[in-house]
Amino acid sequence: MLGRTYRPENYGIVLSSGSPLKEEIDQVLLKFRVDGTYDDLLSKWFGNIYSPI
Repeated sequence: MLGRTYRPENYGIVLSSGSPLKEEIDQVLLKFRVDGTYDDLLSKWFGNIYSPI
């Protein structure tokens, strides 16, 4: 029997051309990757994806 399968997928956020939100969103997403928030969210919602169950 196989354990859970986690397949990472990439998603995007679509904004209208010239949106003033683009820079702020880019900065927040980068900060989340650097400070560990992104990994914390993955663990919270998907568990420990690196260990078979």
